[in-house]
Amino acid sequence: MQIVKNTADAKWREPELIMKKRNILFIDFNGVLSYNKFWFSLENVNHPLSEYFQKIEFFLFKQHKDALVSWMRGEVTSEQVHALIAQNIGIDANDLYKIFIDDCAHIDISVEILTRVSTLRKYYHCILATDNMDSFHRFTLPHQPILSKTFDVIHSSALLGKCKADACGEYFLETIAACGAEVGNCVLLDDSAITCRIFSELGGQVYNTKTEQDAINALDLVINYVEKI
Repeated sequence: MQIVKNTADAKWREPELIMKKRNILFIDFNGVLSYNKFWFSLENVNHPLSEYFQKIEFFLFKQHKDALVSWMRGEVTSEQVHALIAQNIGIDANDLYKIFIDDCAHIDISVEILTRVSTLRKYYHCILATDNMDSFHRFTLPHQPILSKTFDVIHSSALLGKCKADACGEYFLETIAACGAEVGNCVLLDDSAITCRIFSELGGQVYNTKTEQDAINALDLVINYVEKI
C-alpha cells in the first residue's frame, strides 16, 4: 500500500490484510493521538512567561535539533535540556521545568481515536510507538492511565534508545519479529512522512495522517475492513 498524501482530494484506502496471524497496529503519539506542543500553556498570551514560547521553539527545534534527537533517544534528561534552554534564552530553569511537567501531565489525548483502537484490539496487537522523551514515561503516562488501558504495549524511543526510523526501521522489524507477525499484515498511523516511507518500504501498510480527523478516517477504514473478513 502506498503512502497516502494528505491533499484535499486524497482518498484513504482500506488495508490489504491476510488475517492469518495476529497483526500489529502501530499508532504514533504526537501528531496522531495528541496535538499539544511541549510547554503548550505558554502559547496563551496571558501566561506571564508567554514571551518565551517562540524563543524556546526556535532554540530547541531549529537551532539545536541535535539536542532534541539526543533527548528522544534517552541520551539526555529533561532536567539537562531545561538547564540548556535556561542558559541560552534567559528563563529560570526551575520555573520552566515546573510548567513542562504540568503540561506533560495534562496533555490532550483524542478519545475518539482511543475508542477505535480499543475496537481493533480484537484483531491487532495494538502498540503505541512514540519517538518521545523521558518526560513521556515520567510525567505523561502516570497521569494518563487510559493509554496503558487502551494499548497492549507502549514503546517510547527514550527507553528503547532508538527512534522508529533509525537504522532503516530496525525498531519495526525487531518488534514485528518478537510478536511473530508478518510485516505485510501490519499497519502504521504516523504523521512523519519519513517514518511512513520507511515502514512502507519494509512492506507494511501506512496512513500518513496529519490531523485527528485523518486518523479517525483511517482507523474507520481499518475497522470496516477487518469486520468484513
